[in-house]
Amino acid sequence: EGSTVIESRRGAGAWEMIAQSNSSPYIDDRNLLAAGTAEVREYRARFWDDGTSCSDWCNVVKVTVGP
Repeated sequence: EGSTVIESRRGAGAWEMIAQSNSSPYIDDRNLLAAGTAEVREYRARFWDDGTSCSDWCNVVKVTVGP
């Protein structure tokens, strides 16, 4: 069965896979990198099927998350 792989990048960090899901919505409940300080998180996703990516990455979305 197909699913969606979601990756995120925070600060100057590298992309990291945070979920492989086949339901919506996905809620990112990770703690802030620095407690009490807002941060910009970037997200991208692509379809995954049978252990293989089957699409390009979608456009990157930026979200500011704060306390």
